[in-house]
Formats: sequence, structure tokens, C-alpha cells
Amino acid sequence: MATKARRVLIAVDTSEASRYAVSWSLDHILRKDDHIVVVSICWVPHLFSVGYFGFPKWWAETMEEVRTNAEKFLSELRVMALEKGFTINTETKSGDPREEIIQYAEDVDAEFIIVGAHGQSHEGVLEDEHGKTTTTVLKKLTTGSISNHIMQHASVPVMVVRKVYKETPEIQGADLLAPTN
Repeated sequence: MATKARRVLIAVDTSEASRYAVSWSLDHILRKDDHIVVVSICWVPHLFSVGYFGFPKWWAETMEEVRTNAEKFLSELRVMALEKGFTINTETKSGDPREEIIQYAEDVDAEFIIVGAHGQSHEGVLEDEHGKTTTTVLKKLTTGSISNHIMQHASVPVMVVRKVYKETPEIQGADLLAPTN
């Protein structure tokens, strides 16, 4: 029995978490006949929405740089998808990603949304030697959790893809022995 093509929205920023979410979804969840739209929301937090404390020109230049980076990232994702045998449509939008992603999912009539975890940007995110990330309090106060907001407010199912780091023990059993003298 043939399956019906699904309308899927994948929301990304320009992080490795987003790249991983797209790659993993293409490898494990999505089907070749799905209609896949990947959207990147260009955003500078509301704290800076009047410009960098009164410098609108700098803010506009920053937004243009964010959009350019997003378009380059989406281009790389299109190439990756083609290499895996998929065709994806991409788009950049501006605004608060928490609201824009939910609205865009409704606009394209998505049946479900895929987002990456811990992707929003590298500012305020600390990474250890294993690639694990910790979000700082300032980042949580200024941005909140985008994926959490989407999960709580979207009218369709949401899948959050988080890269799982498998730890390899650096200390073997014999290494635990200590001198007795």
C-alpha cells in the first residue's frame, strides 16, 4: 500500500544542532516523497530590537548578516538533502522564532514540525570537551527555550532532535589502581 506524502516543517538556525536535526531526520524519519520545508527565522532578541542601544544602522547591518548566514546555511542543507536523495524547499523569515515557526507551520499546512535542541546560537552556550552544551542563565532569560515553546503551543506534533553524546570512558579498570606507599 502506498503511503501519502506528508507536509513537514523543519525549523533551523545556523547551528550544528540544526544541521544534525536535519541530517538525522532525513536518515531516520522522513520519506523521499514527503514535502519538506526548512525554514530559518532571522532574529535579534527584543532587548536589541531598537538597535544596539540606539544604533539602528548597526542593528540593520547585523540583521543583514544574520540573513546572509541563514541563506548560506540553507543552501548547505539543500546540498546535503540532495546527496541523501531528498528535495527540500527552504525559506528565511524574520521575527521571534517561537511565534514565527508556529505561524509558518500553519501557513504551509505542516503535519508536524521538527526542531533541533540547543541550536539557537552559540552566545550564552558553554560547550565542554565532549561537545555537551550548557545554557547560561542570561541566555535563558533573554531567549527562553524555543523548542519548548513550540512544543507547548503548536497545533501539530513536534519532534525535538537532540544529539546524544555517547561517552567513552577515558579511565579503564587498571587505571583505577593507585600506589599504596
